[in-house]
Amino acid sequence: MNAALFAIIRLLGLSGLGYAIFKSPVMSGKPKRIFRFIVIDTLIPIYFAFNFSRGWRALISYGWWVVALIMIGGGLFVYINTCIGSLIGCRVIQAHPDDPLMQADTVEERKKAYAVLWGTQNATFLPLPLMEGFAPPILLTAMYLWAIGFNIYFWAVIPAKIHAIQEVNTTGAPRSKFHISGPIIGLCVGFVISIFGLDSYYPVPFAACMSAYSKYILWLTLVLLGAVFAGIPYRIKLFPEFGYFLLRFVALPALVGIVLLCLPLGIGEIEAALKLSIVIQFAAPTSTNLMVVFYQYAKKKEVLHYAASATLLSYAIFFASIPVFYIVFHSLYGV
Repeated sequence: MNAALFAIIRLLGLSGLGYAIFKSPVMSGKPKRIFRFIVIDTLIPIYFAFNFSRGWRALISYGWWVVALIMIGGGLFVYINTCIGSLIGCRVIQAHPDDPLMQADTVEERKKAYAVLWGTQNATFLPLPLMEGFAPPILLTAMYLWAIGFNIYFWAVIPAKIHAIQEVNTTGAPRSKFHISGPIIGLCVGFVISIFGLDSYYPVPFAACMSAYSKYILWLTLVLLGAVFAGIPYRIKLFPEFGYFLLRFVALPALVGIVLLCLPLGIGEIEAALKLSIVIQFAAPTSTNLMVVFYQYAKKKEVLHYAASATLLSYAIFFASIPVFYIVFHSLYGV
């Protein structure tokens, strides 16, 4: 229980610290960009490349089909949730098409935006800091594989969906649909290192340093999360369809958690940790990368405000609900 409380306090505290630091006008410009580059494009790739192999041998002992299934699951999870979000959004928005913020010609844009806001979750940078306190290396490696599948689907499909919200961007020409980021490079490098067993060639000082201190890189991602929210220039504006976020981010994780409690998986000592990891993944809020994609592809202020409101609301729900989910299921599963 103490470990669960510490994980929640760390999550809230470091995110709040990042918000407080980078809300200042002095820190909101170049300092934040430098900090983001250090964390996302330098430290996180190194973290993934090093830690990927730690649970690889245990995971691959289950067979390559398990590896493939996890990677496919990362993309399939987003696809299914996006389809559900599209169905709910179309039904609710059609019943409430008028809003002072969204003009009549943006109703269809609102439906498309809602689908991806419902369907894409923060698959890595919130679940991992919570998981690193209880999950064995095999589950963390499985999480990295899940993240590969998620990111491949996200950057191959989601920008195109958001670009369709506004058919022509400000340059009048479509931009690249696939984005190669530092974390993706780190995940892929770690995957290759694990397959060929190259982790045995790590210099001893580097391996010792990463083993001792790599978890603090995940802590920095929480500080960066607060910095991201400090830079969103919109306040939450509530729309009727946002009420259904309670189904997506509260009712669904609770239902999954209860079902897993009653469902023995028969996979030995990692079963409890796996179940808690699944609940955290289902509870994870909307991906912060979505705001980056919205700013790039959907230039209408109304759509940006809509996306920012949904993102902020999903995180407000997450920070309110995750202490309950984490502590309760941490105890019930006996992690």
